[in-house]
Amino acid sequence: MTPKDGHGPGPGQELLEDRLRDALDARARTVGPDSLRRATPPSEQVGRRSPVRVTALTLLALAAALACVLLALGWVERQGGEAPVEPAHPHERTTRPPSQAPSPVPAPSDLTQPSPVPDSPVPD
Repeated sequence: MTPKDGHGPGPGQELLEDRLRDALDARARTVGPDSLRRATPPSEQVGRRSPVRVTALTLLALAAALACVLLALGWVERQGGEAPVEPAHPHERTTRPPSQAPSPVPAPSDLTQPSPVPDSPVPD
């Protein structure tokens, strides 16, 4: 199998590839279920954290939980027995005197006619 551009493997390389392919095929035929064994577990613990880091994260989590509880208790107290605060100025309904009627809008037929231009003196 040589590519058409002439840059493929030479005759010596084809022989080498055939020998490698045969060797790999022979090795694959010798492997059976009896020759396989279970993988050994890793000897080092992966991702082990230092005790200082574990302690710091634990304290941070406890502080966050305490803050949530205190905020919830404060919210519950506000929702409890206290009456709602009245506004500073009670809202009074006021009635305004009727305003003047708006000026009439010109009809569409009036808009299509050009408006008269006042006569202006023509300079001599």
